[in-house]
Amino acid sequence: MVLEVCGGVGSGKSLVLTYLRENYGACIVGMDELAHELYEPGQPGYRRALELMGEKILAEDGQLNRSAMADCLYREPSLLSLLDETVHPLVYDRVEALAQSKKERFLVVETALPARERNHIYNEIWYVFTPRDLRIQRLMASRGYTRERAAEIMEKQLSDAAYAGMADWTLVNDADEASLYRRIDARLAGKELR
Repeated sequence: MVLEVCGGVGSGKSLVLTYLRENYGACIVGMDELAHELYEPGQPGYRRALELMGEKILAEDGQLNRSAMADCLYREPSLLSLLDETVHPLVYDRVEALAQSKKERFLVVETALPARERNHIYNEIWYVFTPRDLRIQRLMASRGYTRERAAEIMEKQLSDAAYAGMADWTLVNDADEASLYRRIDARLAGKELR
């Protein structure tokens, strides 16, 4: 089974992923981690970043200076779209190759930015939904964000309706962990995870 788990910051995706790994033996793949690999020297993301932003984003060791890159992208947001046009298809290609290899009996792919045009990769897509105020409280407690910072990040992400529209199932995470785990167990009961 290939499952995508998506949701915004503070929704509890990490909790869901840990539970799936520890209780169902899922192999967890993060889209962010795959994207980071593409920014290593010599990789396509690295080359495109240099092409778009120049050598001012390089660290002394030749790696990309993530902070300098973030500053550049903040000043010129249009560059992010151009960079994403290169990196996102390659990330999905890697996920698709993993899924097709069938090396893992239960592959779970985590992302904050699902792509509707690549949904054929997954047997199911789950959206982890947590009410906005609870997400803000969690981010303030776990990451030290201010209420304003948490809201600012959330505003830049997909809406609840957009996530739900791409999902096969909405996993509501609005109570304690035991409730969340019972919902997961009920959803996976009787499913072939191969």
